[in-house]
Amino acid sequence: MTELEKLEKRLYKPNEKFKGREKPPELTPSKEKAKSHWKEEESQKEPGKETSPTFPIFRFLIILLVGLILTLAGLFWYLFVKGPSFSPKNIVFELNSPEKAKVGELAKFEIKLSNKNEIPLASTDIVFEYPENAKPIKEETKKTLRERRKIGRMEPNEEIKEIFEAYVFGESGKEYEFKAGIEFRFEGSNIISEKEISGKIKISGSPIGINIEGPEEINSGQAIKLQINYLSSETALFKNLILEAEYPPEFEFKKAEPSPVLQNKRWAIGDLGGDKRNVVIEGILKGNNLEEKYFKIRVGEMVRGEFNVYGESVKKISIKQEFLEAVITTDAKDQIALPGQTVRGEIKYKNNLASGVENVKIELEIFGKALDERSVAASQGYYLGNERKIVWQEGSFRDLKYLESGEEGQVGFQFKLLEKLPVKSSADKNFIVDLKAKIETASPPPDYQEINLASESSLAIKVASALVFSRQGFYYYKDFPPSGPIPPRVGKKTIYTVIFSLANDSNDISGLEIRSFLPNYMIWENKILSGEKGLEYNDKNREIIWKIPRLEAGEGVQTAFQIGLAPSLSQINASPVILGETFLRGQNEFTQQIIEEKKAAMTTELRDDPKLTFNDWRVKE
Repeated sequence: MTELEKLEKRLYKPNEKFKGREKPPELTPSKEKAKSHWKEEESQKEPGKETSPTFPIFRFLIILLVGLILTLAGLFWYLFVKGPSFSPKNIVFELNSPEKAKVGELAKFEIKLSNKNEIPLASTDIVFEYPENAKPIKEETKKTLRERRKIGRMEPNEEIKEIFEAYVFGESGKEYEFKAGIEFRFEGSNIISEKEISGKIKISGSPIGINIEGPEEINSGQAIKLQINYLSSETALFKNLILEAEYPPEFEFKKAEPSPVLQNKRWAIGDLGGDKRNVVIEGILKGNNLEEKYFKIRVGEMVRGEFNVYGESVKKISIKQEFLEAVITTDAKDQIALPGQTVRGEIKYKNNLASGVENVKIELEIFGKALDERSVAASQGYYLGNERKIVWQEGSFRDLKYLESGEEGQVGFQFKLLEKLPVKSSADKNFIVDLKAKIETASPPPDYQEINLASESSLAIKVASALVFSRQGFYYYKDFPPSGPIPPRVGKKTIYTVIFSLANDSNDISGLEIRSFLPNYMIWENKILSGEKGLEYNDKNREIIWKIPRLEAGEGVQTAFQIGLAPSLSQINASPVILGETFLRGQNEFTQQIIEEKKAAMTTELRDDPKLTFNDWRVKE
């Protein structure tokens, strides 16, 4: 049976299956019908092979991508390898400035710019940012501290130089940053490029030095006192100066000496030469535990609405919060008291723990040579004389048996200073009474067994010197013989002697001045007690001035001068004024207090002269 017959038999056999053809038939294909439109002839295909219709498009995209890569590579080589035709690297930008300058000194910042490219810069701008607190020469830049200058077109290899000037101000020893930038565009390009450089200038010295005295660390809510000392380091006179304070958050201003002129933060301190002055600020400072608070003080002058700073200083105070807190306060103004004064105070306590605490004890030590120990007393506490301390605990004050978390309260005490201070030598001066409080517990809560919960606080009461100023008038005086009628008579001159005396106690006093005036009808006799210096008379304003630069503790000084009275008819039966009101002013070097005293006008009723009687006081005809 032939192969064809076998195939025919299989075709009619039920459920017979056939494999697919292994290759396409090789019979002659049917002829195509005639085309209805013109068409380009396709290339003859090789029998048995297929050709993809997308290959020409794919080949075109590859060629395009390769061309783009070659173009970019060429551009990169041209710009950054071949150079220096027009590269930002060929813009040379330099900044020259002084490394340091004094406060108020004129500083010059020089900028050099060079175009090292082979093509021009179509536009160029220089932007300069002045250092903080600087005062630029140009008025329009003072507020922003930023100045832009348009340079314009720069040819290849062209160089330019620009100078920016400003008066520099700030804190001595501190560095202040300044910046300079350029913005430029190459000719034929729309891209604006930038470059920036910076520098620092150090404030090497201030014409006005500032020192802030105050505590380094306090409890939150504690009263503080800052003494701001300022001093001119220049021989020139600074006029119309202003002192300005910048307070930290949570500072509550209470008072200041002298009083501020604006919003409790600005003082008009006037002219300042080579002398030293101070401002004292008091207030309450609060904050979180371990928080740092900063007080900033500046001294300068207002010029056309701008504050020029000649001196600046910063004071840092750290806040702490004790587990058990005890703070001492007294009624002594500025913590300064006079001999014989009774000082009353209290200790404010508080439990800052998260839990209650039992068996709390508070102690207060009081000691100092000026203390009258017999006067020490306490409410709800007892004084241990041998240990010089007051003790408050559960036995005398039930509130201390248990303190809830956050509970607070206070205990009181008082003491007196000695009327007469124990001055036996020149070393006995500047007396202080020290107060030291301590709060603790013998039964710490379970969570605090290994922690020391005790805390301490202290306070010092300064004892101010008792400066005694005496002014007396005499007709009979041992160092000057009497002259003229007594009682005084109309038309005849009677000469009187005036004595100024000062007796100092326990502190050094500086800058003492005593001033008084003569009435128009009185006569300056130009007779001053021999050997005394510092007493002067100004004939133009009829002022008498006695200056004592420094009076040390335990010292006394005295001066005497003579004045004449030739009464008029209108003064018959009267006791005319022979010396006007007298004013004393000085500063206690220990307490920093300003001492001031005023005495009423002196008349012919000279009660200090024991030889004169009532009939000798009034003018006779």
